[in-house]
Amino acid sequence: MAVQMPVSPDFELIATAYATLSQEFSRFGNPPMLREGNPPTLHEGNPPTLQEGNQILEELRALQKQVAALQSLITAINENTIARLHNNSISKPDQILMPLHSAFLRGPIPSFPETLNDFNNLPLHVIAKTLWALGTHTVGDPAALKHRLKLQCGLKDDSS
Repeated sequence: MAVQMPVSPDFELIATAYATLSQEFSRFGNPPMLREGNPPTLHEGNPPTLQEGNQILEELRALQKQVAALQSLITAINENTIARLHNNSISKPDQILMPLHSAFLRGPIPSFPETLNDFNNLPLHVIAKTLWALGTHTVGDPAALKHRLKLQCGLKDDSS
């Protein structure tokens, strides 16, 4: 009885995911008050004024929203890396696919197909909706969109 070797990870896909994450982190930037050159300062150890305190609080709230968005993106990237590795090992039409996650929806994509057979029978509007949830292009002919989604899902490309 032959021992089946595990499928190697798609390192190119992982590198692309981390490059995307790096690009998103570069957009984080400095808070507006620091970009404008007006950092809040404490004068000789005195507490900030009410106005300075409110400004600091607003900046912290803005940063908290940015951090939450980045956490959602990182979670989606991590979940999708695992799902793509799993989906790449699918070889039979009735095997269960691992769903991809959307940073926009903050969770699994609801319309994601359960099996390879379901994937092969997806209507065009579901393909476009799924690509949108992944943040990728939704423009192109039906065959190109389906091919793009197949690659996004980590499924083997049998067109070569």
